[in-house]
Amino acid sequence: MKRISTTLFFLLGLTLNIVAENWISRLPDHIFISQLSIPGTHDAATGNGVQLAMFAQCQDVSVDKQWEAGIRAFDLRPIVKKDHLHINHGIAETDLRFDDALFLLRDSLIANPNEFVVIHTLYANNYNEDKDTYVTMLGELLGREDLKDYLVDFRRDLTLGDVRGKMLILSREAYASLPITGGFLQSWCEHVDWTAQTSCYITGPGTGADIRSKLYVQDFSNTKEDDGGITKKIDAVKKMLDFSTKHTTKDKTAVTWVFNFASSYPGSISTANGYRGNAAETNAAIIEYLQTHPAGPTGVILMDYACVDESNNHKTRGQELTDSIIANNFKWLERINKEIYDEQMTRIERLYQRWEDIKALLETDCADVAAEFTDRLAAAKDSIDAMQQEADSLYSNLLLTDGYKGNYTKVLLLLSRLSTDIKEAQEEFDNQTDISATTKPEKKIAQVYSISGQAVGKVRQGAIYLVEYTDGTVGKLRL
Repeated sequence: MKRISTTLFFLLGLTLNIVAENWISRLPDHIFISQLSIPGTHDAATGNGVQLAMFAQCQDVSVDKQWEAGIRAFDLRPIVKKDHLHINHGIAETDLRFDDALFLLRDSLIANPNEFVVIHTLYANNYNEDKDTYVTMLGELLGREDLKDYLVDFRRDLTLGDVRGKMLILSREAYASLPITGGFLQSWCEHVDWTAQTSCYITGPGTGADIRSKLYVQDFSNTKEDDGGITKKIDAVKKMLDFSTKHTTKDKTAVTWVFNFASSYPGSISTANGYRGNAAETNAAIIEYLQTHPAGPTGVILMDYACVDESNNHKTRGQELTDSIIANNFKWLERINKEIYDEQMTRIERLYQRWEDIKALLETDCADVAAEFTDRLAAAKDSIDAMQQEADSLYSNLLLTDGYKGNYTKVLLLLSRLSTDIKEAQEEFDNQTDISATTKPEKKIAQVYSISGQAVGKVRQGAIYLVEYTDGTVGKLRL
């Protein structure tokens, strides 16, 4: 059977640096968002400049440059500042307003309408004191006519086709009974406890079962030595990757969203160099994991010092990790598509063999009625050919999905019905002609003929032939 070359997908991987700005556009619409590998930035706005940078900086690259490098998830932490919402990292103020960040990303989506963005929000400081003002200002901002059409509400079964050109804002504060847009990240876990990490969930503003989804979170952030250090962090990151890359989502009931934070700092006080040092460890560990394990979805990975491979003499490998996460989507799709394609080819080969058996049946045991079934036999072959062509097309476009079987059952039933009808027609023919086949000749054979009346010199054991005996009589005989 035909096999599609993997050269295309290899070339896609080689060109990721050139076309990172549109990498999502090359993925098919049917994929659940939970099945993606999405590179993201922790405290993204610190790359635009931040007060107390020696303590609060987590990025070297501004949000617009992060977008250009392929980042599609942004951790933005708003805070009320006079008449607007600003972005802080804790008490440290960045140089970016929250509304400016949203409109920057909106404009990026307008220019690249097949992309989409996930935004993780957490109020930066003193949330309870500012809650009422924050909710009012947030509602006014997200309700603006020039922004609201670029926002999407959360559902567990969101696919790429649902979110292209949109921003999905997921808030860790349940600031109201329902989110204004996007969704709420609830029961968030910031320590290493698998039961707690896997007991989180996301809720959207709609109604019905699909507004709620399971959420797995790894956000262990303080790697001080007396609490296990960076080794504990890396082990936690890898354990979450073990789950996300192996999890199978055949339908929306199996959807599980994953947030896996690569970011962390050592000790009781965060520092920019602490973030850099840990990034050099965690980013390298994730790159190594993706290189040595079968490709599978990572979920959202929020990292420090993304898009730069070195920062202040620390080998952060942030651009390499960004590229690796992007490439992982195509590696996973190629792996899944090939596995499903190979399974489908096995089924199709069985159908072709069944068709060949029926064709042989018509040429031997049931040759008397062969003319009645010529069209149906050809139609059955066309059905199998169509299955082959569909599978080839879906595979070449990365569109095969878990559980895909095409029309296998339908075609199998068609072949079974055809075989049964042929045998019944031949039996009826035998009854009408009163010629029955025996396995033991009672007389000496003068000549052997095929069922269609052609003389044969070499017989096939077990096949039925017309025989002419020396006394001139004719019978049907299984030789």
